[in-house]
Amino acid sequence: MKKERQTNAILALLTKDGLSIDEILTRLDFPIEKRTLQRGLKDLKDSNQILVSGEARARRYSPKEQQT
Repeated sequence: MKKERQTNAILALLTKDGLSIDEILTRLDFPIEKRTLQRGLKDLKDSNQILVSGEARARRYSPKEQQT
């Protein structure tokens, strides 16, 4: 699967309350290695597309608020 399609699928899954990596892995409809997902989430964070809260196992990923 192309990276852009993976990124869009991940962004579509994220909820306001945030999801853990394991929750994202179980909700995706395609196989992806955990480490690959971690790198993708880091890229999304670095490009300011998602918010990250918590540390280590408590880390949660949520969508960036849309400004209107």
